Amino acid sequence: MSGPAVVGGAARPDRAGAGDGTLAGMRAATPAQICRSRRIRLAMTVALILVTYSHWPQKLIDSVEQSGIKVKWYIHHHGTEEKFIERLRGLEGKINVSLYFHMKNRGLSRSWNDGLIVAYHEGAEYALIVNDDLHFVDGGFAKFIEFARCVDNLGICYTMGLEIGDSLIAGSVVQQGMACAIITPNAIGQVGYFDTNFAPAYYEDMDYNLRASRLDVVIVTHRETLVEHDRSTTTRTNPVIKEKISDIMHLNRDYFERKWNVFDRDYGRFGGQIPFKTPFNDPRFGLHIAWEVRDNPYPGYEQGLNDKSR
Repeated sequence: MSGPAVVGGAARPDRAGAGDGTLAGMRAATPAQICRSRRIRLAMTVALILVTYSHWPQKLIDSVEQSGIKVKWYIHHHGTEEKFIERLRGLEGKINVSLYFHMKNRGLSRSWNDGLIVAYHEGAEYALIVNDDLHFVDGGFAKFIEFARCVDNLGICYTMGLEIGDSLIAGSVVQQGMACAIITPNAIGQVGYFDTNFAPAYYEDMDYNLRASRLDVVIVTHRETLVEHDRSTTTRTNPVIKEKISDIMHLNRDYFERKWNVFDRDYGRFGGQIPFKTPFNDPRFGLHIAWEVRDNPYPGYEQGLNDKSR
């Protein structure tokens, strides 16, 4: 992809390709526009929504805090280990953070939804969903935010990352999906919130991206390698999660297939099926999940893991 025209050190794309990770129709902003935009945004906070369980995210925290960008962390803790909880409490006063101790594996979708609504209610410029087992490299956090600021009507912004450590795809550079993603009010206005029937994890990200793509949400990907990701650290190192992971993935995959009629079991990728136009091919449901129905968006189609007590 050729680079955008630049004036005063920043570029503004007219329109980003929906779902294809490209930027099209690039044009330069005037210096006055750039300065005004930067003044407004420097006064705003970027929110990071982080779910923790048993892996301590020190590298992630350090890579963000050293960026110079004003941030606030919304940490939702799903684990029960007392020493970890005390360590989280120790972050108060050191970084700008709100801590939520759920003390159970309530599902990523629920905590992501809670993080998004609170972050934007408190006036965040952007809200990022980030995994605890990745970190930004070479000023990647600042680059990611500056890139997002150049996209008109941005909905979702992804980045590329290098898989490291004991990741099953270590050495590969891949798009990180919801492991590191900006979700804006534009996306929430069009798509709504995550489907909490995907629990405790897996396929909720694919579902959200599918709904966003169908609704022509502006989705872009920063093509530089901005993060390193030791993927599935908690799954690999926590015996409780490791024991259950196969059943969790199968249940959520089956729910995804039932909801959309698009998943290819044989190859683990989207196949040639004709997807349903509405969830479960039920005309009562649209592609948007409103906050008011987030806990049960599709009555009659719940799966067993959607425990209302979470």
